[in-house]
Amino acid sequence: MQWNRKLTIGAATLAATGLLLAGCSAPGTESGGGATDDGTFLKIDWLANEKAGIDAVVAAFQEANPDIQVVVTTADTAQYQASIRTQLGTGTAADVFYVWPGDGNTAAIRQLDGGDFMTDLSDQDWVSAYPDFIRELVSIDGAAYIMAPLATAFAPVYNQAALDEAGLTAPTTWSDVIPFCEAASAAGKVAYALAGNNLYAGQAPYYALVADLVYGEGTEFDQELLDGKTTFSDHEGYVEATEKYVDMIDAGCFQPNATGTPYDESNRMVAQGEAFGQFLIGTRIAALQAVAPDGEFRIHPFHSDDDESTNAVTLSTQGGAAIYAKTPRQETAKKFVQFLADNIELYQAAMPGTVPTITEGYSPADANEEYLVAALDEGHAVHYLNQMWPNARIESAMVNGIQGLLVGSATPADMLASMQKEFDTK
Repeated sequence: MQWNRKLTIGAATLAATGLLLAGCSAPGTESGGGATDDGTFLKIDWLANEKAGIDAVVAAFQEANPDIQVVVTTADTAQYQASIRTQLGTGTAADVFYVWPGDGNTAAIRQLDGGDFMTDLSDQDWVSAYPDFIRELVSIDGAAYIMAPLATAFAPVYNQAALDEAGLTAPTTWSDVIPFCEAASAAGKVAYALAGNNLYAGQAPYYALVADLVYGEGTEFDQELLDGKTTFSDHEGYVEATEKYVDMIDAGCFQPNATGTPYDESNRMVAQGEAFGQFLIGTRIAALQAVAPDGEFRIHPFHSDDDESTNAVTLSTQGGAAIYAKTPRQETAKKFVQFLADNIELYQAAMPGTVPTITEGYSPADANEEYLVAALDEGHAVHYLNQMWPNARIESAMVNGIQGLLVGSATPADMLASMQKEFDTK
């Protein structure tokens, strides 16, 4: 697959942004019923925080296929997940719709399995180009269902100028982490800003801590958990990662009252050099860049142990395009999904902090992309924690437990016991 960053985007996208209303569609655009595949219309439902990416691809698709009208509807995560299952169940889903890989939330493919909702895409040539672990995440029983264009990581992102001015180096082993936090405090700074006002922001440091300690030597934990051979509470890696999170809190690695800090404020702290870094999912680097357009925000490796052989990065795909199995517009939908696969660079260029899931022939544009591509190519990338969990309640227990750690109302043992309770609840 060849990459070309210079493709021109010319046509406008017909986009309707808003809540996906179950059972509602524009006149003549229904996926079921009397709709036919005459090659002139396609409806896409997509995730709002990836709107820039899908708009770029749709614009190019319409330029190449001017006879096909494409309507894109977007919604934020909570709204989307609440509506997509209803639409699938009532036969009103879009021809192409966004879906999450693996498991762990209500709109992930393994949660949707059983309803015959998605078209098997295993015969598409791009499936074999995925890294093995991503191909597994987008598949059920060996059948692939998602064209997932992007990968990104949970990692610390630093204000490089602030680090350089203070004469500090980002810590790359656990032995360096607490001294780094202490040096930041001595300089009147915060090591890591944390947007704890957002319930899910606290999981970013945790994902980074868990990577080495649980998955550094392999991904056996997931199957062992399913087989009842271990638990969150008993697994040494999970226990150590959770205790090290508390060590970071106690060492002042995060600002006081972190649970009262929204993303806008944590971004400002990093952009203005009041904090040296922030644990983020890569797609949020764009928000930092928006605050300080001339700033250099760098991902540096972060490891929760001192063993070079266990280095792992929580780096995976967030999701992508599935085709509604009951739409009569199968060929038009497949044409679009193939176009997306052939033009991932358009999607990726609109989504800073990401790299393509298919890296063959791809040239990283900056140091952050070089780091992410190397992690994928060298086999250091591991899935997001929740992508292998059998229900969404485990993630809720985790993020609520992290809030408890931050305010001192919960212990690591409390948090892990709560996660295990939700795992055990069928």
